Amino acid sequence: MKVNELLIVGCGGQARFVLNLANKSEYKVYGLIDLDKKFNKSEVIMGVPVVGCLSNINKQFKEVCNNLCIAIGDNSSRKKEYLLLKEMGFNFPNLIHPSAVIDPTSIIGLGNVIGPNVVIGAEVKIGDNNIINSCAVIEHQSEIGSHNHISLSTIVCGNVIIGNNTFLGANSTVVETIIIPDNTTLGAGGTLLSSPSKSGLTMVGTPAKENK
Repeated sequence: MKVNELLIVGCGGQARFVLNLANKSEYKVYGLIDLDKKFNKSEVIMGVPVVGCLSNINKQFKEVCNNLCIAIGDNSSRKKEYLLLKEMGFNFPNLIHPSAVIDPTSIIGLGNVIGPNVVIGAEVKIGDNNIINSCAVIEHQSEIGSHNHISLSTIVCGNVIIGNNTFLGANSTVVETIIIPDNTTLGAGGTLLSSPSKSGLTMVGTPAKENK
């Protein structure tokens, strides 16, 4: 087993994003894992072959390549597979684009995907299995839980607390000291000026209000 080889779980659009990061990292992509048992064995994505399916990953690949990155955009699906595969004993390195600016006082967990031109400020804490997409900004002392998707050019101001399984749409903004409960969705371009009253809400607009 080569310690710098990586399997990518997923073959959709998120896989293309992850492949771009992996190609600029210390890891060499061994292959892609399809979620579907009926995968196309001859499929090649960005020069990387689809080598197997998720249902057989433990039996076929555990002793060959122990590093995984989950390329699934949907939070619930990504969380489910992350927890299952972690229990199997796979490793989840962070994939971070070299153009990302990450303050050395920040703390970052496992299995995070951090895209080009992301800025992570001082004393930020980030959990596991998050997608932080291109050009997003997470400012000082904010705390991000696990299994979140922070989309393109999102701005999270200082001292914000974000729970788990949240989705922040492209070009959205969260002002300082906001607390975002689990399972919240903030629509694209929305501006969150006050903390949502409970978990599971979808917030849209500027200022963002509950989408009933």
